Amino acid sequence: MGDLTYTQEELEFAYKIQEATSKPKLGIDGKIRPLKPTAEHPMGGSTDVGDVSFLVPVVRMGATVAPKGTPWHSWAVVACGGMSIGHKGMVYAAKALGMSMVDLFTDKALLQSIKEEFKERKGDYQYKALLPAGPPLIGEE
Repeated sequence: MGDLTYTQEELEFAYKIQEATSKPKLGIDGKIRPLKPTAEHPMGGSTDVGDVSFLVPVVRMGATVAPKGTPWHSWAVVACGGMSIGHKGMVYAAKALGMSMVDLFTDKALLQSIKEEFKERKGDYQYKALLPAGPPLIGEE
């Protein structure tokens, strides 16, 4: 797929976002970075996949949807998401995730190695949700 590229109009928009948020005018970084090994002690933060990651292998990726230095969870990211800068990043992410799934569906050895690594890293840890069990699923009453 290659690096993301941006039009002059997108770069000018990025510079305006950086100026409006008091960030250096660095533009947008659409470079593709190599895969990183699984971190033994990942950085903090939160996602909606935390509990799931104790039960099945999870992969994480990032895609550029805003200029460098843009404050996350702000109007500036929303503005970029509503125009071609954000659209390019979202389409790129969807393609990368889709191609990853094709790899997993067509390469049984890759899938098996992921399962084995997960089992090895998890060890004998037994996941227990912090929240109590809810009502039965529909149809299981």
